[in-house]
Amino acid sequence: MPDSVGQGAKDAESPKKGCRRHKGLVVALVVVLAIAAVGGGLWWKADQDRKAAEQAAWDAAHAERTVQLTIVAPGYTSAATRIPLEITGTDLDGNSVDRTEYVGLDDPSLSLLQGDYEIRVVASPILEDGSLYSVPADSASVTVGDADETSVDETIEFATVDDPASVTDDQIAAAKAAAEADPNDDGRAETLAQAAVTWRDNAVAANKAAREAKRQQVAMDFTIAYETNAVSPSGNYTSSDSVTLISDADWHASIDPYIGSTTGSFAHGLDPSDGAYPLRAHDPEILGSDGSTYYVQYIITDWGEQSGWETEYEYSSVLLVTLDDNDLVISAAYGQ
Repeated sequence: MPDSVGQGAKDAESPKKGCRRHKGLVVALVVVLAIAAVGGGLWWKADQDRKAAEQAAWDAAHAERTVQLTIVAPGYTSAATRIPLEITGTDLDGNSVDRTEYVGLDDPSLSLLQGDYEIRVVASPILEDGSLYSVPADSASVTVGDADETSVDETIEFATVDDPASVTDDQIAAAKAAAEADPNDDGRAETLAQAAVTWRDNAVAANKAAREAKRQQVAMDFTIAYETNAVSPSGNYTSSDSVTLISDADWHASIDPYIGSTTGSFAHGLDPSDGAYPLRAHDPEILGSDGSTYYVQYIITDWGEQSGWETEYEYSSVLLVTLDDNDLVISAAYGQ
C-alpha cells in the first residue's frame, strides 16, 4: 500500500510539471511575438517614412516652376486678346510636352515642370483697334531646373505690321482661332477679329487712294514739264505754235525728276522756229481718266518781249498722259 500511494503521488506531480513547461513556451512565444510586433511596427514605420520621403521628393521635383518671359509688344493693352504660346519639349520624366498657354504683358509667365522646352508664338494677338503684329519667326529655348523660378534668356519681340493692307484673311482667321481657344477669351476674339478686318480694309482703301493720287500727280507734273519746256528736237510736232527748243539732255533733266524715266513715243504738237516765244504751262487739273490714261487740263500763258507773260491771251489745253503699272509715263498726246 505505501508503495502504491507513493507511486500515485508521483503520477499526480507529472501533469503539473507539464503545465509549467507549457506555460513557459506560451510566455516565450508571447515575448517573441511581442518582439516581432514591435520590430514589425518599427519596420513598417520606417518603410512608411521612407515612402513618405520619397513621395515628398517626387512631389517637390514634379512641382511646376514659374518661368518668367520677356515680351516686347508695342501698343499692347489688356483690352487685346492674350498672346498664344505653344510649348513643346520633354519634361524631367522624358514625357513629351506639346500644349498652348496664354499670357498677357501684365503677367508674362508660365508654369512648367522641370525639363527642356521651346516656346513659340502661335499667332498674333488682336489689339483693341484691330491691328495685328508680325508673328516672331524664332522660338525661345528654356531649361527649367529645380529652382522655384526660371527666366527665359531670349526676348519674344513683336513688330507692328509695316503695311496693314498686306494682312491676309488667313492671318486674321489664325489670330481669331487662336484667341477663341483661350479659356479667358470672353468673346473678345469675335469682336476684335471684325475690327481687324476693318483695320485691314481701311488700309487697302487708303493705299488705293494714295496710289491714285500719286498717279494723278505724275500725270500733272509731266504735263507742266512737258508743255513748259517743250519736247526735245526728236519730238513729233503737229501744230504751228512756236516754242523755244531745248536739248534732249535738258528736256530729260526736266522730266525725269517727276516720273523716274520715260518710255514710248510723245506727240507734243508744237512747231519750232527761230525767234520763238516761250510758253508757261500752269494750274493742271485732272478732268478724268480712262484706265491708265489721264486727261490733264492746264493753262498756257505766252511770253511777249514787250509785255512779258500775257495773261490776256491765256488759253487752256488738254494732254492725254498714259502711265504703265509702275507709274511711268509711256505716251502723251493732245486731246479734247
